Amino acid sequence: MIDLAFVFFGLFAALIVDIIWWVKPKLSKSDRFKAHEHYHVSLELVMLFIIIQNFTNNSASLFILGAAVGFLLGEWDQLKEIKNRKVVPGHPFGFGSTHFKASCVIGGILTGIVIILSLVLV
Repeated sequence: MIDLAFVFFGLFAALIVDIIWWVKPKLSKSDRFKAHEHYHVSLELVMLFIIIQNFTNNSASLFILGAAVGFLLGEWDQLKEIKNRKVVPGHPFGFGSTHFKASCVIGGILTGIVIILSLVLV
């Protein structure tokens, strides 16, 4: 039961960060990191979870896994965006954006690293 609580709190924390990211323009993406998407953060957190879980086997690492799920949900939630008080189609996973190719390259590399870590450490 305590394990589920760690996952839930990680998920909740990630969704709060996602809301703050969209509400505060100063905290939004800069042009240098335009191609770095929420799902990239999710994959990076999964890598961190695999490493921590392999070396410590601690339930608290499930917080990181919950946060990874939260950032993935935050990415999926970008199916719509609000601009000028109107709901418009968004760009989940970079689809239709100017940085789609760069986003795919980053996502592919991160996915490959997650697979390698899973095969080697788990």
